[in-house]
Amino acid sequence: MLSQEKEIGNILKRGLSSRVIIGVSLFIFLFIYVVKNIQSNNLWQTRLNIIPNTVSYKISDFFHSEDNYKLLSSNESYKDLFNDMDNNYLYRLFVSELEKNINSGYGSINFTTKPLTLMSNAVSKNKSQENLDQYLLMIKDKVKNTIDKDIENRNEVFLKKINNNLKNIKYKSNIELSKKIFELNSAIEIAKSLKIEDPVYNFNGESIFPFYLGVKVLSEKIKILKSESALNIYYPQIKQYEKMISELNKMKINTSNVDFIKIINVDFLYKPRFSFFSILMYSLFGLLFGFCVNLIYSLKKNDHK
Repeated sequence: MLSQEKEIGNILKRGLSSRVIIGVSLFIFLFIYVVKNIQSNNLWQTRLNIIPNTVSYKISDFFHSEDNYKLLSSNESYKDLFNDMDNNYLYRLFVSELEKNINSGYGSINFTTKPLTLMSNAVSKNKSQENLDQYLLMIKDKVKNTIDKDIENRNEVFLKKINNNLKNIKYKSNIELSKKIFELNSAIEIAKSLKIEDPVYNFNGESIFPFYLGVKVLSEKIKILKSESALNIYYPQIKQYEKMISELNKMKINTSNVDFIKIINVDFLYKPRFSFFSILMYSLFGLLFGFCVNLIYSLKKNDHK
């Protein structure tokens, strides 16, 4: 029994003494490899803390020209379409686009809410910031496109409403004008039968047909009612609707100057992927690996003997 233990001890001594350089070399090689790998995989992180924009926008800020907006801005129904387009609306759109475009191809980017924080990870500080800047620009463009489409949709809804109103009032006014022309034609027939050419100013009777105005006046009234300007004269709301429609068709949306977020803080963090504990564990593994290789080699050599 003692001889066997002595023989194993001799094997270990011979193996360790003859292969100690191999074991140490394997340890050093693995240690250097791990350290270099850790260094090459360290990260820089750029963080942006974001809150809703504090600037209050008017709906006219979303268009190229405020001058062309004056008529519509006086219309409460039109302004009511945009009551919900405040800073919270813009902020919600921004967060929604973040959620839909988190895997956008601009490096490793993620975000947290409450508070809203955007984070970009990259192998260098500049790359981390560059990825985040490009990503943020892309999100802003998408939000502005969404706003543009939303305003276009709301304008189309209002335009449809105005066109319907215009159509209804024209239909109603044409009926009323036709009725007035019929009454005036009937009055002319009566005036002609009574041979009243000029107005009778002292007429005290009652009649649904104003024959007392005389044929001349009645004929002129009919001319006016049949003219193209009659609708605008008797129904000025038609002209107002037509101006609104014209303005809506000319209006061009411009959200380039609209900013819907405010960046309140920018941080740059250095984030090693492995801790000191990880390095220590890799080192111990390298030492153990070298020892095992050394031991196995020695045992096999002894078996051959």
